[in-house]
Amino acid sequence: MMRLLLDRHSHMDVDPNIADKNGDTPLHLICSSAQRKVIQNMIKKPRLPKLDFHRKNTEGHTPFELACRQNKDQTMAPYLVMLDPSIDITVQDSKSGDTPVHCAFRNGSVRAVRCWMAIKKFPEAFRIQNKDGDTAFHAACRSENVNVVRYLIESSKVDVGVQTKNGKGDTLFHIAFASRGQDMLSYLIKSHGAEMKREMQNNDGNTLLHVALIDNHSRKCLSLIWPNKGTLDATIQNKDGDTALHLGMKNSNTDIRAMMLKSDSLVVDGSIRNHKGDTALHAMCANKSANTSTAYEFFASDLPNVNFNAQNNHGDTPLHVASREGSGYILRYISRWHKDKFDPTVRNKNGETPMHVLKRDRRLFPIDEEMKLTRLYDLIRNRAIGYRNLHQACTVANGDAIDRLIASAPPSANLQDKNGDTPLHIAVRRNLLRSAESLVAFKGADPTIRNCAGDTALHTASKWNRKRLLKSLIKAESVAASFDVKNHEG
Repeated sequence: MMRLLLDRHSHMDVDPNIADKNGDTPLHLICSSAQRKVIQNMIKKPRLPKLDFHRKNTEGHTPFELACRQNKDQTMAPYLVMLDPSIDITVQDSKSGDTPVHCAFRNGSVRAVRCWMAIKKFPEAFRIQNKDGDTAFHAACRSENVNVVRYLIESSKVDVGVQTKNGKGDTLFHIAFASRGQDMLSYLIKSHGAEMKREMQNNDGNTLLHVALIDNHSRKCLSLIWPNKGTLDATIQNKDGDTALHLGMKNSNTDIRAMMLKSDSLVVDGSIRNHKGDTALHAMCANKSANTSTAYEFFASDLPNVNFNAQNNHGDTPLHVASREGSGYILRYISRWHKDKFDPTVRNKNGETPMHVLKRDRRLFPIDEEMKLTRLYDLIRNRAIGYRNLHQACTVANGDAIDRLIASAPPSANLQDKNGDTPLHIAVRRNLLRSAESLVAFKGADPTIRNCAGDTALHTASKWNRKRLLKSLIKAESVAASFDVKNHEG
């Protein structure tokens, strides 16, 4: 239609830059519909004024921008630049930071890329990074435009390769492993697998293994990183201090966790802590999706240097973490098969034991006498005898180590946090019936112990209207309930 009008009315003075109520000129409409031949016809008309490709409509778009966005004829935008050299292809979008070259390479064809590469300012525009740190080359990789990436790598006109980093230090392999698609990754592995540097870190300290685990990739995808020969270092820490083992234990995919724990080619260390002080065991215990098989694989893997009672920056042990936020499967597995490895009396910085931080109503496992004696023996051997002779160690008056032994003697069910609460206070307040009954069943939980407010567990049950708990405590044979005890409010 536009060509017909130009042919029929070529003798008239027609201005193609006049805008309608939306601010659109005929050029806006022509460029958005990729009518390249119409532009060519308009150029041939000597009576027409100069075409303005910079004029913005009410939405702020120029004809050139509309030409960049449409996919019908991807060579139209570079053609406009050839017509009007004043068009600046280095201008970046205010939100994304993309240049027209980013947009073209992200979804364009090789034919369109060749047209862009013929533009004088192309080398400058090609190096510009958007707000994700991507150049047009990296943008093509991120959108899985395999044909364009292959063409650019093989082209002698640009100096890029699979190890070319973006502003965030990501290589093409980092980007491909972070992507959900498989096309780009398959191409890179097949054509450039020998160039893959598995342990190369980006600016966040993430290796390829970190990136794949962060994005919860499938086991099949993760196996592409595994070396056919040699080992893969999973002790490398990123900026958060996380190793691949930390991320693997946080991962929601059971197969991936099992794969990492069973692999002989993975170099791991269970003692490494991230910046929060968490070990890989903390990470596993915090994983709500972790199940019994995960726990079994972890303990069966015989990871080196695992400290089952390691405390993080908040003083929490893995048992604290599992009690507060982890999976019930993990707690049950620990209580049944590995309770001798964990110390339920360890306190965090708030003075809380794992029993204080329970969020769900669960039956707790008691500390048997053998465990308690073993712990006392270790304290005597490592603390007392290590610093004193045997005579001094046996002298209460001279031994601060002995004081620690005495302090560890009270039942763990009666340990108080900084508010004076015992685990029984906490269980009653949170209405954890089974937990409270378990504490009483230890024959050590004393409901008459007062917290800083002077409240016993019975006070707490009454205050919070925990009728079932109150009834259970009163009926318990091991509880000597007294209703005459007053708190600080009398």
